[in-house]
Amino acid sequence: MIEDKVYLWSCFLVVGIVTFAMRSSFIVGGKRFQLPPTIQQYLRYAPTAALASIVAPEIFMKHGQVTLMSNESIATLVAILSVFLFRQTWIPFMTGMVCLLVLNAR
Repeated sequence: MIEDKVYLWSCFLVVGIVTFAMRSSFIVGGKRFQLPPTIQQYLRYAPTAALASIVAPEIFMKHGQVTLMSNESIATLVAILSVFLFRQTWIPFMTGMVCLLVLNAR
């Protein structure tokens, strides 16, 4: 029992130290260490890719199966169309949610 707690807390400590070292290396390195321009260009797309990898399964999967014509996917398409039509930041959220509410109400 004690060994399990020691092992668990030592894992927490090691993971915390590694995380701190990785994050602080960019701050401490500063101007001495810079990524090449091509890598910097590719890293600009990392937040979008991470968000898409979280959101896409919620939209296109139901009960472990890929479904392209679900209420969520239709509401997503409506929200995407509203982005191109209105060029506003809040309208896609409103149109997507209203569309999803209407589709789920039937």
